[in-house]
Amino acid sequence: MSPNTFIHRAKSIGLSTRNGRKQQMLLAAASHNLREIQSEYGAYPGKIDATRTHLNEVLVGPTSAIEVVDKANQLFADINVDPNSLRKDYTQAIEHVFSLPSGSNEQHFFKFMARFAQEIFGADKVLSFVVHRDQPQLHAHMLISPISDERYQGSNLLKPKVFNATREQFNRAAQTIGLRRLSPAIVTGK
Repeated sequence: MSPNTFIHRAKSIGLSTRNGRKQQMLLAAASHNLREIQSEYGAYPGKIDATRTHLNEVLVGPTSAIEVVDKANQLFADINVDPNSLRKDYTQAIEHVFSLPSGSNEQHFFKFMARFAQEIFGADKVLSFVVHRDQPQLHAHMLISPISDERYQGSNLLKPKVFNATREQFNRAAQTIGLRRLSPAIVTGK
């Protein structure tokens, strides 16, 4: 991976198992991103280096998972939608992950992307943006509300036409600071 590149992936957070998705609740995703899960935080050797976790940074949103969930629930309340009235596998959030090559100098990439995300989604719709510096590959997790245009959109924000447009917006923005997104065809499972 070239040093002037980044990877951008996205998935839905919810209980759906459609197309092989892994079920995940918003609370669990936020807990992982904010390093509140003890077994991930260093109780056993793993990919997370607990001696570096203090280097992680919350750029947008609350510093506790329950507050992230409360923020998401407030957005539902603001449009008078009770999540309990939705399907049990409703999309609770959309998670975007931005990764840089190992050994990259992040400079201001993540701060830039967090600000840009607030511009395109709306500052209130970015539930959380957390940079992880405690793993070999520098990356950030961003949780976005599935509410857009004052209504619940669910996973529509991940439909190819919509997501490809969003991905291209991030790519064009990153190009202004000298980075380009790797094509999904180039990125392997590694």
